[in-house]
Formats: sequence, structure tokens, C-alpha cells
Amino acid sequence: RIPLGPLIAGETRELLARCLGARTLPDPLVEFVHRRAEGHPFFSEELAYALRDSGVLTVEDGVCALAPEVRDLGSLRFPDTVQGVIISRIDRLAPGQQLALKVASVIGRRFPVHVLAAVHPVAADRELLGDYLQRIARLDLLLAEPEELGYLFKHAITHEVSYNLMLFSQRRQLHRAVAECYEREHAAELSPYFALLAHHWALAEEGPRALDYLEKAGAQALGSGAYREAHGYFVRALDQLPEAVPGGADDAATRLRRARLERQLGEALWGVGDLGACGDHMARSLVLLERPVPRSSAGWRWSLLGGALRQLWHRVLGRLVVARREQTRHELREAAHATGRVAERLYFERQPISMLAATLRALNLAERAGPAPRLARHAALAGTMLHIGGWPRLARGLFRRATAMAEAIDDLGDRAYVHFARGLALIGTGAWDEVDRELGEAMALYGRVGDQQELQITRTLVALSAYFRGRFEDAHEQFAELGERARAMANLQHEAWSLYAMAEAGMPLGRHAAAREQLERAEQLLREHPDHPSEIITYGLLAVLHLGESRYLSARQAAQAALTRILGEQPSVFSTLEGYAGAAEVFVTLAERASAGDAAVLAAARPGGPAELHERARVAVRHLGLFARRFPIGAPRAALLEGRLHVLAGRPAEARKRWQRGLAEARRLGMPHEVRRLEAALTTISQ
Repeated sequence: RIPLGPLIAGETRELLARCLGARTLPDPLVEFVHRRAEGHPFFSEELAYALRDSGVLTVEDGVCALAPEVRDLGSLRFPDTVQGVIISRIDRLAPGQQLALKVASVIGRRFPVHVLAAVHPVAADRELLGDYLQRIARLDLLLAEPEELGYLFKHAITHEVSYNLMLFSQRRQLHRAVAECYEREHAAELSPYFALLAHHWALAEEGPRALDYLEKAGAQALGSGAYREAHGYFVRALDQLPEAVPGGADDAATRLRRARLERQLGEALWGVGDLGACGDHMARSLVLLERPVPRSSAGWRWSLLGGALRQLWHRVLGRLVVARREQTRHELREAAHATGRVAERLYFERQPISMLAATLRALNLAERAGPAPRLARHAALAGTMLHIGGWPRLARGLFRRATAMAEAIDDLGDRAYVHFARGLALIGTGAWDEVDRELGEAMALYGRVGDQQELQITRTLVALSAYFRGRFEDAHEQFAELGERARAMANLQHEAWSLYAMAEAGMPLGRHAAAREQLERAEQLLREHPDHPSEIITYGLLAVLHLGESRYLSARQAAQAALTRILGEQPSVFSTLEGYAGAAEVFVTLAERASAGDAAVLAAARPGGPAELHERARVAVRHLGLFARRFPIGAPRAALLEGRLHVLAGRPAEARKRWQRGLAEARRLGMPHEVRRLEAALTTISQ
């Protein structure tokens, strides 16, 4: 950011010379404008133009002079605001020119001449519009845009002032005329004009028509990744939508429409990484659909049991009953979409039981709605959650069903999601060939669909896959690109992901200073937008970074922050490996150095002392072992740190066995960086 202060007198002189096309200016003019405008550039310009238009100034052969009859500029009556000066300039236009300018302001700051002619209320003036506009442009109120066959108001304030000079009733009629003009001209393809039509119909006070276009503009923005714009459209659409009248003829349809808007508003918030607000809107949508999610852990457990029994009913007994009424099918699909997003949010909150319950609920709702786009996504999501939950055989069955559903409907988005979900399920197992194939297919299909949100997430998985295989430079480049896209899309969650991931990939490359900045920025973002798995990773990496800088107290505190978030929960997110491993590595290292009598470490260990460090090391390593059982990519690191605990306890033979098994696993998984770590450990113990 560059703060801009007011112009000084010399800068005011230069600005006036440029806008008036003069080489020399009288000092009283510069002093008057500088004093009146107080260094405001646009106000200074408008004052100069107003003085020129009123005949107070003359400019000939590059010389600006005051009119002979003007003795004291201070005695002239000029408005004290820039808006007032613009009004005084517009008042000097001929009546036909004034009307043309006002009507043009209704069309927008940028307006095509043919649209102005189509909506101009005075038929006799339509042929004169070209001359009118050229004259106004010469007075620097408008800028001609030859390639666009139109004009642009020189400044937003000029546009606003012109618009406000019209009566409300006149503006309303003209907005209607402009909307009808665009609908006539572009009847064959209205999609590029949804937002514009929503704007004009809203200001014409045609609520139902504005609502239709706001919904379409929001859906269009959502599909193209313009999430903040989509959020604005859906908020305005909800404002336009009347409340349902209980028991009324349109009660069910209005509730469904409001539920859909709430769900789409939540999708827009998901797109910018605001998971909390997204969940709130999904909950509202489900309440409107009379299918609210449970509010307690006990409620989720009952929901999981009910969802599993319903799946058994559908699959084993073949008792799937599809809703007959179209209205009911629409409600079920909306409820399935919202519940599926709730499941994904619970994934990031590391609530496996609730996550699986919500996933099965979404699948059951979608199946009762009948074949339609997104049904395959719910089956694929259920497959991913079952795979992560430790039921790979059941997961494979769901993936097969999801693939068949996607192919039957032939929806590119569904097909992409099935590949993405399989890649997500497999990446924690280290099945790299399958991961590459699935994620490659997903990226290709998302590229064709244009779904920027899902494409971004898929690219994140591709970069993580490169990182786990020790391709740190490649991973770092990909994470940097993801960060740029996240900032362009204003997605704070993805920006935090890219920051700690760049640090993650940069630290093995020796880029510690950059990693510190990236992690501190990620920590700041995560305070504003909490994301449990990301916090584990960030604090685990910070702990390792502090340890490498011999900042033992900071390392211990960061490791404890990671461990606190790990305790009491089952591992459910494969990407948290460095969070689990970072906390374990720091506590093991501190325990080793405390046992060796390192004074700095002992000082940082107070008040609990070495005993507390040993206990936390054991706890952290045990949880890393739990992570490795769920996600095999964590097994080599777990073996390394378990071996170091054996050495610390005086059991070198046990350490050697553990490291040898870990080395074999690292080689099997194709993780060369882990291979080098374990080979180095075995070398030290041999010595």
C-alpha cells in the first residue's frame, strides 16, 4: 500500500497545466484551486474545468489567463464540494445534453450509444445524441471509447452525481427500459448479461425478475470461481425473496428456493475458505428442508447407525425407494448437497464419526432422490471416508458404484470428483502410480468443467504427492503457484495451505528464513480462520524450525501446541504427517539433550524438567504410530522416532530392528528422503 497525501502547490500547478493544456498559469488561479480543493486531485481538475466552462479562464497558444473582468477569484461563488462543482458544470449544458447525460448514467458508468438511443425518452433527440455526446466529451465529463462504440463517465463521482440528478420515478422507468433493451438484443444468449439484468430489474423494483437473474448470476460466478461475487449475488437474492407463508400455496416452493440460496451462499463461503460461515448456511438450508443435522455427538452416533442400516437396506435387500414427487426429489437433492458439504467440513474438523455419519446421510438422501448429477459424488465421498476410517474393502465397493453412476449420467464434474476422491483416499497409502493416474484424470476433467475450487484442491494433492516422494523443489514450485491462485481467488484457507506447504517443502532445501515468514503468516491466517489439521501442521513445522535455531523454549511451546491438537482424536487427515512428526521429533530431541545434560535445554524444560520431556516424547511418538497405522506414509518416520526412544531407554538392539523395518517400508513406499533418514540412523548406531 502506498498512502497518498494531498497535492502540494507545485503538484497542483502541474496538474492544472496538464488538464487545461497550458504551459503557463496565473499564480492566483493555482492559489485559488489549491486552497479550495485542499490538494484533492479530482476536485482540482473539476474546479479548473468549471472555471474554464464559465469563461473565467481563457487558454490560447498554451497560455492560461484570467478573463479581464475577473479581479478576485475568491469573490466568485463556487460550490465547496466536488459534487457541487460537477452539478454546476452539468447545469451549463444545453437541456438536450443534460438529459442525454442523465439517461446515460442509468445505463452505467460505461454505456453503449445504441442502448442510450434505444431508451432515450425524447424521440426527436435520438438522432442528435452523437453530437451531444461529443460536446460533453470535449468538456471532459465523458471519455469516448471508439472500439466499444460507447462512452465512459470520466470519474465515478461524475457518474454518481449525474444519476442522482434524476427523480426516483424517472430512474425506475429507465432501468426497466434498459433491462428490456438488453433482453431483446441478447435473447439468444443472455448469460453474459445476468448480473447486469439483475442490477437493472432490482432498481426498476421488479423483485421477481431481479431474483431470477441474481440466482443465475450467482450460479454463474460460483461455477467460474468468482466466489466473492457469487456471495454478493446470493445475499441480494435472499433479500429479494419473500418469506414463505406457512400453509400457503407456494410455501414448499419458497422454502426450497430459500434453502437452495442458503446452500449456494455456503458454497461461495467455502470457496473463500470461510468454513465456519459455510457451515452456518448449510445448517440453515437443512432446517428449511426439515432435515437438520444432529447437534450432539450422541445424535451423530445414532445418525451413523441409521445411515448404515439404510445403506444395508438399499444394498443387501435391494429396497431402495425413489421419491415420486418432483418437489420431494428436488428437496432431497438439495439436502444431500448441503449434508455432503457438512461432511467435508467435519473432515477438516477431524470428527471421524460425525464425518462418516454425514457422508452416509448425504448418500442416502441422494439415492432416494434418484439418478442425477452429484449422486456419484456422494458415493465417492462415502468411499473416501470409509477408506480413511479403515474399511478399504467397503470403500472399493462404493468407488465402483460411484464410477458406474458417473458414467451412466455422463457428468464431467461427477467423473472428476470420483477420480479426485480415489486419489485422496490412496495418497496416504503411498500407492503413487494409482494416485498419479487418479489425480491426473481429475485435473484434466476439472479443467474442462472450469471448476476452479476443485481444481485448486486437486493440485494441492498433486503437490503433496510430490513432497512425500522427496521431490521438494517440484513441490515447492507447485505450492507457490497454488498460493498465487489462492490470493487471486481471495481464498484465505488455501493461502494458509500454500504458506505452510511452501515452508514444509522449503525446509529440507535449507530455506529456513523464508519458511519462518511463511509459517508466521500461516499462523496469523489460521487464527482468523481456524482449520484444525492446518494448525497441527503449522505448529509441528514451527517446532522443528525453532529447534534447528536452538530456540528450545519456542520449540517446546510450538510442539506442545501441535500435540494438544493431536491428543484425544483419531488421525483422519493424511497431510498432517509433519505436524505429528514435528511434535514427536522435537520432544524426542529435547529429551535426548536433557538426558545429556544440555543446560539450555534443561532451562527450557522447566518446570516439569527432563521427566516431563520424556513423557511428552513417548506420547507424541505413540500418536505418530497411530497415524502410521491409518496412513502408511507415516510408518518410516514413526519407526525412526520409536527407534530413538529405544536408544534413549538403553535398548540399541531394539532400535536397530525398528529402523531396519522402517527402512524396508520407506523403500517399498518409494520415499527416498525417509530412506536417507533411516540409513543415517542405522549408521550412527553401528558406530
